[in-house]
Amino acid sequence: MKRSFEYDAFGPWIYRIEGPHTMPPLFEPYEKETEGAIMRFKVPREIERRDADPSMNLYDRVVCIFAGEIVLLERAVKGRAESAVLTRLPLKKITRIRRTNCLLSGLLSLIIPEGTVDIPFNAVSEEIVGDAVRLIRENMPSRITESGLPPLPYDRKNMELPYLNMAMKTEKEDSSLNLIASQKSIRYRIPRLFSFSPLNRLGLTEEITSGFIILSNGRELVSVQKTYRTSMPSSECYSYEYNYIPLSSLKSIESRPLSGDRRELLLKTEHTAAALPYEGRNGSVEALLSGLIHVPVERTV
Repeated sequence: MKRSFEYDAFGPWIYRIEGPHTMPPLFEPYEKETEGAIMRFKVPREIERRDADPSMNLYDRVVCIFAGEIVLLERAVKGRAESAVLTRLPLKKITRIRRTNCLLSGLLSLIIPEGTVDIPFNAVSEEIVGDAVRLIRENMPSRITESGLPPLPYDRKNMELPYLNMAMKTEKEDSSLNLIASQKSIRYRIPRLFSFSPLNRLGLTEEITSGFIILSNGRELVSVQKTYRTSMPSSECYSYEYNYIPLSSLKSIESRPLSGDRRELLLKTEHTAAALPYEGRNGSVEALLSGLIHVPVERTV
């Protein structure tokens, strides 16, 4: 069986389509549809290298970012037949971008009124995914809004090191962002969900440890949340979730009780919400709830 550069290079890595990394054969009929993109990259199938062979279509998706839209090519399977499906996603329809990482498992979610477009990836390619998110954000239409929230100083005494590092890293990647709220790790309980649904009726709960930071640049809110699930094996329990919400997509900001003095901050768009648990006496969150004075959203406390 004849080998190819694509097969020799195959692994968990996302590649930009440039130089020797060409359009995967399955998607070649749509090559012209992707010309002129600011960025094009191909996402590999989630299979082990040892299970791949040169005759296979090795890539599940090609993502092409333009100034006004994303062209998404996906591998579709029906029986033994494989085909390519093209989807156009106007950037103006995206109300929220969510990026999650749990060890090597990553997921980029583009949330639109009709639902969610998910792009799974291996975290070894987190840098390329980060570049793609930055380009999408830069080209999304959004208005500049005066938030009325002054930047927070980096409080090295009260900010835990992981969140301090995340804030500094995020601001380094985008110098227009400023820290406006933070919450150190707290413990709380949530309903435990089982794959065998009848067990969910037992009302069992599990303990979660979580903290977050929120940044803004007058165009969007960016939240970064770290979560630890004590009910899961230690190799699977840590996760990070990044949310990018244009202020023009924000429909309401709510605070609701959890347990004790714990509360949950909800940043709601049309159909989804980013949920961030916090201590009820968190001054930066209280300032966020009352301080977005020029943003036309509803607030509930």
